[in-house]
Amino acid sequence: MAFPDEIIGRKVKVEGNDILDPIVSGVIRGIDRNSQSLLLEFIPPIEIGTNSYPIAVAHPRLQGEDLMLFFNKGSSGFSVIFVPGERYDPAMPFDTTWWRGGGAMIANIKLIAP
Repeated sequence: MAFPDEIIGRKVKVEGNDILDPIVSGVIRGIDRNSQSLLLEFIPPIEIGTNSYPIAVAHPRLQGEDLMLFFNKGSSGFSVIFVPGERYDPAMPFDTTWWRGGGAMIANIKLIAP
């Protein structure tokens, strides 16, 4: 499996805790090699309480894990920050500097076979 271009557009399953019911599907829309982050899009957006989240930024959770390990294994643990539509900036898609809590979880993300 090539890194990273062939992974863009691949579907994933996001298996979280009680926040998600119980598994949601998303699509990888981008990869940031520097921050080792995935940009995920959810259609329809994830609804948590009264908030709607069409986008999430996910980082490998454990030290020593990176996106290459995720691509090779097909699944891994991630820290996920959900991004509300009004906070998403296509010019800076991986920006989460605004985040101060809420709309986040630890999740297992699995690649879905093409």
